[in-house]
Amino acid sequence: IRAKGVNVPLMIDANQYGNNERIFIDKSYGQSVSNGQYLLNTDPKHNLLFSVHTYEWEYDYNTDTAESIDPSPKLDSMANSKLPFVIGEMGNLMPDGHAFSGYADLLTKANNNNISYFAWDWYNDGTDTTLSPYRMNITMNGQYREGDGFTLHANRSQTPWGWDILNAHAY
Repeated sequence: IRAKGVNVPLMIDANQYGNNERIFIDKSYGQSVSNGQYLLNTDPKHNLLFSVHTYEWEYDYNTDTAESIDPSPKLDSMANSKLPFVIGEMGNLMPDGHAFSGYADLLTKANNNNISYFAWDWYNDGTDTTLSPYRMNITMNGQYREGDGFTLHANRSQTPWGWDILNAHAY
């Protein structure tokens, strides 16, 4: 990629659907540095971001509840690694839309660790869920629940997810 003249930061997702931050923090193949540091060292621009997906980091499938598992150990490990981590995908719902994700707690703790994030999804994520109006769209449109890609929420009651992610001060 770099040989083709691409100079922008490159974002690399973790394995296991983006859930495994350890792939970057741990050492493999006998190298003396973490896998993430090894990749940074081999990138001619030293301009990489390591992305994790955190939908399931607080969700307990045994009890079917969000905010049951504390994400602090994972977030602390990421921060202590000194690697350029970003939460590359997270949302208010589990990926299949069946339950809430515990995002507020996770993002507050990520913010406390200086870990940035991207919220999912700006527009038209396709989630079909009985938890409406809590779909994963940040934009909205009064006619179409899927959002329109540019209308933002005027108040929290329209869709709490879009309002919270753009206006909450804790994260």
